Amino acid sequence: MENRSFSRLRIRFFLALLVLAMIIGYVIYSRIVYNETEICCEANARLADDEMRLKVIKSLLATKVAEMEERNENGGQYKTVLVHKRMTEADIIASIKSASILDFDKGPVTYIQNKRDIESLNPNALQDNFAIIQYSTFHREMEIIPGDSIEAVGTVETKKFFKELNQSKLKLSWLERFLGYGNFLYKIKTYPLIHLACCDKLGGNTANLQSGTPRKILN
Repeated sequence: MENRSFSRLRIRFFLALLVLAMIIGYVIYSRIVYNETEICCEANARLADDEMRLKVIKSLLATKVAEMEERNENGGQYKTVLVHKRMTEADIIASIKSASILDFDKGPVTYIQNKRDIESLNPNALQDNFAIIQYSTFHREMEIIPGDSIEAVGTVETKKFFKELNQSKLKLSWLERFLGYGNFLYKIKTYPLIHLACCDKLGGNTANLQSGTPRKILN
């Protein structure tokens, strides 16, 4: 009798574990599907497109600040600046040819030194008419990200991206999907490694503008 009772208890225990595992699995799956509906679980409402874009821009600025801090720990002397004017590829090329690319600070600018500076920014300053610049006169190089190049990726392109991602080593884990990563995809166009030799009057190689490099960032 005791063995039979023990067997029944063991069966019930395993059944309870099975039910619990099924519930947890359903919750995880539901959360992932819920995230993909573009609904914010905390506010229970979909963020507007401009609100989501603002979050992406602030996230990008935070990434550039962290990058700046890491470089400066090694004596990089980099600065991150928000320029309050529109900068197109034609504007960048023209400023290089006229050796005036370092004159960006003659207009309205905001130097971003930490995350507090990012959070204190007026949202209106992060519309299309801005550019993010990171530069070092010590290393004599600059990177420019035009604000109007930061745009959401369409659903078709997003699915194509994740299909390619799942076939690579950069596959998102179930935990990352559960936490909401990868629900929104944005792309930016960045102009890296702009050499300042033509503009700082220190000689050396002529300034070089690499073609805009599209990058995709997840949020």
